[in-house]
Amino acid sequence: MGRRLINIVRYEHHFFRGWLVAFKRQGRVYRRYFRDVTTQRVSLSRAMAWRDAMLQRLPPPYKFHLRQKPTKTGLVGVRYVDERTRAGTRAPRYIAKWTDEHGTECTRSFSVLKYGKGRAYALAVECRKQVVAFMLRPRRVSG
Repeated sequence: MGRRLINIVRYEHHFFRGWLVAFKRQGRVYRRYFRDVTTQRVSLSRAMAWRDAMLQRLPPPYKFHLRQKPTKTGLVGVRYVDERTRAGTRAPRYIAKWTDEHGTECTRSFSVLKYGKGRAYALAVECRKQVVAFMLRPRRVSG
C-alpha cells in the first residue's frame, strides 16, 4: 500500500478526517483534501483518482538540487559564522565544509578569537583545498 500512497497522506485535524493530496509543479502547489464521507477507503480511492488525473495533465516533475550554495566569503565550502555559546560569549569562526566519499558531511572550524580573522580564513581555505585535492587524486586500481 506504501507505493500507492505517493503524494497522499492521512490528515486528521480538529473536525476534519480524510486524505490530503499534494504535489508541486513549476513552483505551483496543487493540493486537495478528501473528507471521509462514508469510509476511509472510498475517500482514499477518490484521492488516488484525482491524483492520477492531475499527474497525467501536468508535466513531469523537474528536480533540481543546488549542490553548492554561494557563501559570503566567495569560496564554495568556506563560510563565516558568528554564533553565541550557551554561556553567551561570542564564537566567531570560519568553517570549511566538504562531503567525503561515503556521502558524510565533514566540517573543520577555525576560531577567529584564537587565530585572528585573516589567519582563520586562510586556514579554512587551505583545509578545504587540501581535502578537495585529496578527494580528486588519481587512484590506482589493483588487479
